[in-house]
Amino acid sequence: MREAEANPVELTEEAVLKAASERARLDDFGPSDFRERLRLILDEVASSDNATELVKSTFFNKCVTCATTRLQASELLERHPEIGDVPIEQGLIATRVDATVVGAPSDLYYLAAKGPILSTVHHDERCTVKEEQVYADHAPAAVTGRASPGDFVATASGTCARRHHETMWSYFVAAPGFGPAREHGIPGSGLYVIVASTPAVPGAARTLAHMVGHVRFGDDGMQDFLRAVQPEI
Repeated sequence: MREAEANPVELTEEAVLKAASERARLDDFGPSDFRERLRLILDEVASSDNATELVKSTFFNKCVTCATTRLQASELLERHPEIGDVPIEQGLIATRVDATVVGAPSDLYYLAAKGPILSTVHHDERCTVKEEQVYADHAPAAVTGRASPGDFVATASGTCARRHHETMWSYFVAAPGFGPAREHGIPGSGLYVIVASTPAVPGAARTLAHMVGHVRFGDDGMQDFLRAVQPEI
């Protein structure tokens, strides 16, 4: 705590990317669409009255780590472009962010939910978003300047092609904020994400629905979050 107070960090895009470049000794971050989201998130933490210097320092280091990983991934794909041709087998990732551990303002989870994963798919010419539905999208007060639950809940699905191989994927994200979805899942969670993929073969859509539908955060699954923000579902 004392060290953080004595050595405050600079929460700017330039400072984060410079630190990451120095750590990785690389400078190609790949597609630049992430920069705007990074700036918004850093500005939000920097201006938060609830963020101590320790929280800011911890958040800065997490951002540098993520940016470093991005540099390393970009460099790996540059050296081995054949990685993009490897067919993706069936897989599932389900994760949550514990807001009580991260300590960042709730507004950040809204920004994170709206951006990274779907943005990557939208910018990849090998991928197509076939269906995308937003069930809740209320920008937080820090963005709009007026009272808001600051929640975001959405699903999407589509395909990605790698030479002669096609993969189907399905995606769910929820940033409960202060909306009705906050009553579901695991207390203290700021963000939930589910991503599933399987080879695009007959029955793939049914397989994906089964995979995503059986994920549980505490006692609740995707449909519980969707019904919370749209009871008619």
